[in-house]
Amino acid sequence: MNIDEMIESALEGITYGGAAVPVAHIFYSGTIKTYLRYYTYLDQDEEFADDTPQDGKNYSTVDIYSEKRDALKTLLAEIKTRLRAADFTILPAGPEIFESDSKMFHLPVNISHEREA
Repeated sequence: MNIDEMIESALEGITYGGAAVPVAHIFYSGTIKTYLRYYTYLDQDEEFADDTPQDGKNYSTVDIYSEKRDALKTLLAEIKTRLRAADFTILPAGPEIFESDSKMFHLPVNISHEREA
């Protein structure tokens, strides 16, 4: 299973306000006003033996978007729980911002996942 499949599997079925929260890779084109986007920003070998990579990590971000500010904190707790259960490490989340062009609140959650080289 690749990193995208792992993230989508962990976040599948999340709801907010009784409705399913869509999960999209990089770009979301739907009309639901609370959604998650994710992307991987670094795939790095980190452990070496005799100049040969032994282990590595994928570093990704899950972005929470919503017109409702309370959705950020509500979803953040569920996202952290699900990703930890899928063996992801939760890195710093934030900053929380309001995007004036889209009128959406936005909170990035950084994560990592260990992998074999």
